[in-house]
Amino acid sequence: MSPLRRVVRTTYDFFEDLDRQLGRERGPNGEPSTNDFQNIELLRIVDLFAEEFDSLPALLPDREDYRVLIAAGTLVRALTVVGLGKQIYASYSAAMLHWAIGKIDDDGFLVLARHGLVTVLAATATDLHRTGFRDELIALSPDLAALPR
Repeated sequence: MSPLRRVVRTTYDFFEDLDRQLGRERGPNGEPSTNDFQNIELLRIVDLFAEEFDSLPALLPDREDYRVLIAAGTLVRALTVVGLGKQIYASYSAAMLHWAIGKIDDDGFLVLARHGLVTVLAATATDLHRTGFRDELIALSPDLAALPR
């Protein structure tokens, strides 16, 4: 445990992303709602960030204030392939849109699309493989940070 408990804040964008990914109500197969996540998972995640911040890997070079946390949750016993497919599709679509309007070049498209895919893989991987995907996310972070905003 880090000697210092950090102050952790979530952004408005975090909650917008959460609303996009989870519905207000549980899904027909028991998929968690936004409320489920906020009441069951979010406090644990905030605690992990606050207490283990110094031991977490940095997300971006030269930015020690950004860290990566990948942990298993308690809300879902099994993952739905449809949900994972939607997340990968959303990442790919965003990359395609940015590429189509000229905001990023071909290399930027590959970085964004790869980041979305590897994020899903890291979130769903077994313990044996999760570290490898996390390392790949960290390796992608300088290229991701270099993309225009």
